[in-house]
Amino acid sequence: MRHFITITLLVLSSFAFSNEELLIENPDQVAQLSNVQANLDVVSTAVMACIESGNGHSDCLCQNQKAIIQFNTSVETLFQKHPELKKHDLVRFMSTDGEWVTQSLQGISQQAGAGQPSCS
Repeated sequence: MRHFITITLLVLSSFAFSNEELLIENPDQVAQLSNVQANLDVVSTAVMACIESGNGHSDCLCQNQKAIIQFNTSVETLFQKHPELKKHDLVRFMSTDGEWVTQSLQGISQQAGAGQPSCS
């Protein structure tokens, strides 16, 4: 009986995990998601490099305002072209370089929703 419960829990947990991610195979959606990911990578890399060089977080956001605007625009474009994706959180797709990418669309949406940094 103990083994049955353990096996049942493992099967159910595997099922729950498999239902959490939406596999994206539509080429246009993959292209849009790849663009969002590329823009996110640019912002993350630039801001982290700036912070590591000793600048403050706000200053680094202002120095990378163009990249942040580009990221925000790519997220907005994604949801304009594919509003059906708004109801999903985790999506998974294969990027053009053959790597599997998992994105939290809710997390990305919140990041883009934070807007642009207020710089003087």
